[in-house]
Amino acid sequence: MSVLKTYRPGALSALFSQGASALGGFLAFLFLANMLSKDDFGAYSFAFNVMILFSILATLGFDRTLLLHLSRNGDPRQPMRGSGLLLRTLGGSALASVGFMALIWGVSTPLAQAMQSEVVQWWLAALAPVVLPMAALLLLRAWFQANHRFAIAAAMPGVADFLRAMLIGVAFVAATGKIGVALAVFAAFTFPMVALMLGARNAQRSSGYRLTREDLSRGIIYAFQRITEAGQNLFDVIIIGLVASDATTAEFALAARLAVLTDIGRQAVHPTFLPRARLHLTTGDQTKIRSEYDWVRFLSLLGALAVAVFMLMFGPMILMLFGGYDAAFGPLVLMVGGYVVTAAGGPHLGYLTMTGEVRLPALIRVGGVVLTAIGIVIAVPQIGALGAGFAILLALIAVNIAALAALWWMTGFNGVSLRVLGFALVAVLTLCAVALDWMAPIFGGMVVVVVGLCLAESELAGLRMALRRLRSRRGGV
Repeated sequence: MSVLKTYRPGALSALFSQGASALGGFLAFLFLANMLSKDDFGAYSFAFNVMILFSILATLGFDRTLLLHLSRNGDPRQPMRGSGLLLRTLGGSALASVGFMALIWGVSTPLAQAMQSEVVQWWLAALAPVVLPMAALLLLRAWFQANHRFAIAAAMPGVADFLRAMLIGVAFVAATGKIGVALAVFAAFTFPMVALMLGARNAQRSSGYRLTREDLSRGIIYAFQRITEAGQNLFDVIIIGLVASDATTAEFALAARLAVLTDIGRQAVHPTFLPRARLHLTTGDQTKIRSEYDWVRFLSLLGALAVAVFMLMFGPMILMLFGGYDAAFGPLVLMVGGYVVTAAGGPHLGYLTMTGEVRLPALIRVGGVVLTAIGIVIAVPQIGALGAGFAILLALIAVNIAALAALWWMTGFNGVSLRVLGFALVAVLTLCAVALDWMAPIFGGMVVVVVGLCLAESELAGLRMALRRLRSRRGGV
């Protein structure tokens, strides 16, 4: 059980962060639904996702540099180091952020005219300054993660989301309208950025590494990979905002925000897996990589199934709190299915990235985004937001198949578990049946409960047996 002990601090902090993020997102959407019209809500969701996209680009992929060159020391008790490298990456990111802000201000008017939405222009211009603190937080999180401060790194997104909700709540109570919302969002990312920078001031400056042109070239590729990695809860809202009405975008954005809860299990353990995979690759310990990969996949899928049950049982009642958003349930259930598929695949592309390979994972992610975009453009005019849900689900299935094949081809590592994939298939088919009204949500929830129990029984037995073999092998050495 040493694997679980290793992952516990980061996982618990990530669960806290995800819980705070979920609560913050729920409260923020609840406040926004009561403050803004449906069109404004949809335009805000579209613009906010655009800012996320540009903030990832503004990191220039230097988070990869921090992870690769500062995570070789696996002892979290050692002093943090590399503050000089951090400052240089933050400086480059700040310059890129200013450039992207100018670009957003420049294109907001023609884009809004093309979309025939005046409110989109206002929100793009008002939220553009958020790019700078957003990008800085991404780099700070990678720096803490590379120094094996998993608890701090995992807590950052949740703190920012919860703070954003609280500040939007203040704007709601003060009746400041759209301007108050924009200021609240900017402050929610700026305050944590300043606090973390102050916390890093006593770290060792020297890291023994200096930025190179290769870091920039590979980093930009990695930044695009990060964008495509966030495709399910980033590009979908942007694409729907481009092809559908602001009201439809608002419904889909709410469904996407609730569906992301399904990713809590994966997000709880994935950040810890990345630097540890890099550490084990450096030492050549394939046995530990195998063991930790299986544990991460199991915990990710078990968490996804638990949230799927919750959404099937209580999703319709939750949507009733917002009023007029009943149509979001079908897309919500299908996106939950997409997260179940991703959890069942395991941390394949993350592992591949830690081997130093960035182009192939980026290509796979881009392919997933292209498939999602094509599916949304074709399906949304036919069956509305439900079509977008199916497009996302099918694209994620294709991405995970390609990722597992790429992992085996590039490293010889087999990340496939037929047993796990079988459980995931039953769960996804059940979710599809509920989305199409072929099965009652409560009955679907009961089916997924059985799937989760069977998964826990079979996988825990296999993982315990693998741990016993590993311990007996070490005892015989």
